[in-house]
Amino acid sequence: MFISVVIVSKGRPEILAGTLASLERQTRAPDELLIVVTQEADLPEGVRERPGLRVLFSAPGIPRQRNCALDHLSADSGAVVFFDDDVELAPDYLRRAEGFLVIHPDVTGFSAVPVLDRAEEGLLPRERAREILKAWSVPPPPVRSRLGLYGCNMVARTAPAQATRFDERLALYAYLEDLDFGARLSRWGRTVDYSGGRLIHLSTPSGRMSEPRLGFAQVMNPVYLWASKRAIPGPECLRLIGLSLGLNVLSLLGLDRRLRVTHAATDRRGRLRGNLAALHLLGRGVIDPSAVQRL
Repeated sequence: MFISVVIVSKGRPEILAGTLASLERQTRAPDELLIVVTQEADLPEGVRERPGLRVLFSAPGIPRQRNCALDHLSADSGAVVFFDDDVELAPDYLRRAEGFLVIHPDVTGFSAVPVLDRAEEGLLPRERAREILKAWSVPPPPVRSRLGLYGCNMVARTAPAQATRFDERLALYAYLEDLDFGARLSRWGRTVDYSGGRLIHLSTPSGRMSEPRLGFAQVMNPVYLWASKRAIPGPECLRLIGLSLGLNVLSLLGLDRRLRVTHAATDRRGRLRGNLAALHLLGRGVIDPSAVQRL
């Protein structure tokens, strides 16, 4: 199987370099590697010298950058793997991913469940992450179906992925673009969790969207996915909005940090302002996730 790997990044060349180094340690190398950035300054030094790597340039925004990659995949591609720019992979991740697709022809896409996610508030050193992955021996749970995929690592068969594409109205950091993509991808087959592919999602906090903009997306994007696209069911829309609003309101009482539900770099009050801005727009009957760019 011809495997394409795609990484999109913006403004984080050192973080991207760590993920590229992780890919170099794979026991099964990707057949092609596409890096999609917004400008030359996004690239680590010397990246163009790596064999088998192609650099593409795109307007900023995760959906736009990933769609750019989909437009430039090799005609031989049978599977495409999307990684965030801040993951550390076990050396056998791609080998196991390929094997999983081969023995499960009914699966059109999957995400491996991270061994750790946002460990040490996104500041876990990569050297320590590699030690954890090497020592990790917990048997993976059974394969189970899931709604959508998890954007830090998404594996999809190429033809359905190219037919599905990412919704570019989910602008900038594109909160829930992975859920939307995976939900629509399931029209071609099952989307599942798979824990055989081990990785750690560092979730490094630099270079992210502003907190008010993320708060806006926390409310607007679920409504858009439900009301405009039926990509998620109504109860899931309400759950996502309720969880975000609840945690952000807790910040007014200082309870979020006491309960240890807030990342040290998170400004939940800023997110709450964004929540309220989205609710104000929805109250006027406007469902527009791209309006986040005007905040």
